[in-house]
Amino acid sequence: MTEAKQKLSDECYTSNGIVCLNLSNRGLKKIPVKAFDIKKLGFLCVSDNELHSISDFLEAAKGLKYFVANNNRIESFPKSSINLYQLTCLDLSFNRLREVPGSLESCKSLKFLNLCSNSITEIPDFCFSFRRLEVLSLGSNRIKCLPEIGSKNWTLKSLVLESNCFTELSGSVCNLVALQSLRLNGNSLTSLPRQLDSLEQLQILRLDNNKFEFIPCQIFDLESLVELGLSHNQISEVPEEIAKLARLDILNLSFNNIEELPNEIGYLSELKNLNAEGNPLQLIPPSLARLGCLLELNLGKADLTEFDENFCFCSNLRVLNLASNGILFLPLEFSNLKILSILDLSSNGLEIFPEIIATLPALEVLLLGDNRLTDVSDELGRLKRLKQLTLENNDFEEFPQSLCELESLQVLNLTGNRLANLPDDFKKLRQLRILQFPGNAIEEFPDVLCRMKQLEQLDLAGNRIAQLPEDLKHLTCLESLNLSNNNFSDFPTEVCVVPALRQLRLHQGSGKKLLQIHEDIGCLDLLTHLDLSDNELTSLPETLGRLTHLRDLLLQNNRLKVVPDAVRQLKSLKTLKLENNLIAYLPRSIEELGGQSVNFKADGNPSKVPPAEIVFGGEVKPIGAFVHKYDEREQSLVKRMIEAIQYRIDKADFRHLFRKLGVSEDRMTAIENEFKGKEKSKERIPQGFLAWQEEKAHLATSGELIRILHLIGLTKMSAELRSQKAVTDMIRL
Repeated sequence: MTEAKQKLSDECYTSNGIVCLNLSNRGLKKIPVKAFDIKKLGFLCVSDNELHSISDFLEAAKGLKYFVANNNRIESFPKSSINLYQLTCLDLSFNRLREVPGSLESCKSLKFLNLCSNSITEIPDFCFSFRRLEVLSLGSNRIKCLPEIGSKNWTLKSLVLESNCFTELSGSVCNLVALQSLRLNGNSLTSLPRQLDSLEQLQILRLDNNKFEFIPCQIFDLESLVELGLSHNQISEVPEEIAKLARLDILNLSFNNIEELPNEIGYLSELKNLNAEGNPLQLIPPSLARLGCLLELNLGKADLTEFDENFCFCSNLRVLNLASNGILFLPLEFSNLKILSILDLSSNGLEIFPEIIATLPALEVLLLGDNRLTDVSDELGRLKRLKQLTLENNDFEEFPQSLCELESLQVLNLTGNRLANLPDDFKKLRQLRILQFPGNAIEEFPDVLCRMKQLEQLDLAGNRIAQLPEDLKHLTCLESLNLSNNNFSDFPTEVCVVPALRQLRLHQGSGKKLLQIHEDIGCLDLLTHLDLSDNELTSLPETLGRLTHLRDLLLQNNRLKVVPDAVRQLKSLKTLKLENNLIAYLPRSIEELGGQSVNFKADGNPSKVPPAEIVFGGEVKPIGAFVHKYDEREQSLVKRMIEAIQYRIDKADFRHLFRKLGVSEDRMTAIENEFKGKEKSKERIPQGFLAWQEEKAHLATSGELIRILHLIGLTKMSAELRSQKAVTDMIRL
């Protein structure tokens, strides 16, 4: 067995009696031919690679049953008939196909075909002629219409046509008599075919994000319907015929123009999820109280000013969204919701905390942000199951002591209040994992936080903190720390000893600007995200190059003149942002960053090399290629310039010239000592130029040499080189 074949065999495994080979996310540009030498190969996955085509040798895999090749760059598929007679599942989604491959017609055993997220414009007739196909997924393409389906199809159960270009739906869809799920969301439909009621087995119908002004009456004859999606349309009325959909389990009417829900909705006895968010509703019909099976109710972003007490008898309710209304109090009957686990009352204008909330024993998530609360009830501590509490953007000046009794709390958001400290009892929140506390009035880092070793995310941005305690190192589980927009005079080195830190944010858009970063930053060897934007950094320490796991480096809006050398050592880098600095020249090494997938931004710099239009594209390969060619030409020009003038410069000007060029004193002294005496003195000038090029690297340019010669009074020589450069630039152009 060859080594290549042996490696592939080692990747194989067996699942439910099928030999499987998973080659996903390997950077493959071709499927290894040896893959098809594996005996009885039934499942092949090559997703998340760089395949451009599926070669004809796919025919060699006659026993293949499952072929998954999503998230590639496939533009073509074998055009001739392929002998994959046993193929039952084919996934070619998220590729670049412009048509459904005609060769698939010979795959008679297909049950599942996924061609979502390509560039397909037409559906061929044979797609509805497969005798075994149960799922056909063609969402997120450019399809405008269905083909004529001449005879009834008795096998297709699911048809996905979401996010296409349909303006009308052909009546031939009604020949898909076994259809159970039809997804047409994200098109431009205004009506449905009259014969839709022939789809007697249809259970899921999604028509969200279309242009319906009314609910098509044909829908009310679909008695098997379990889920109906009509969100994000222009519907203004729900007819009383809605009651005919007695089996309805999920009804989504969100973001329409509905002012009133009919009483007949109360007859939908099986309804478990009702979403009417984003409608101008002012009242809830009392009949909704009969919905005994209701588990989730979304009435957010409406015009409600009160919550009907009758509705509190939906005792099975688990999720209730009343956000963005004008509800200022809750009825006493609200306590009947004994198993309610999620309650959203954010953005209602609440000034007084509704104490009845403290009587909900099963509550796990309570959202009260964007109100006008100044305190909460002392009874809040009774919510022993509460895991998430958001109180952002209220008017708290003192920390509510009752919060410290929430022994199960894992997430606490107090963003945008006026809190100046945390009480010592805060340490009682032993389950707290995430604390969001930006935009408050803290001047000193709360010592109590250093005793909360379980913290994983801590956000203290937008406060007035000037220094950090050494005990920060005790936060051994802390992975994310945001200290942006505070008052640090220097880089807080205390963060460099937080052992598990993976994300550090120190952008200072509205805080005191940092002038430099301490070399200890290199100790954060697990760091994956570093945000140092909006400071006044002119350089970065070389130790930054030790951050081998760093994926995101944000340096925009600083005063960097060059791309730090340490950056090219960051082999895991996927995002580098350098916008609005002072960088005129990008280094040749820029093309080495993280491969082609790196997100590189350097707009808003005084770019000379490469020019701004190339930098704006953000593609590191073209940028690197341009700089590479420019460097070669520039080095050649500088070499010719030096050869032309090096023996014309007076030896007495040695120190004056090279001091202006920025050569170090130690280097100049070493050259003078090495080339002592008259017989060797002529070599000092060439050696000085060599030192200049070595020390200044890409800053040792022809333009800089011309400028310095003019500056020290060698104007004639400077003019000659300027003319030489002008001729070279003309040839380049």
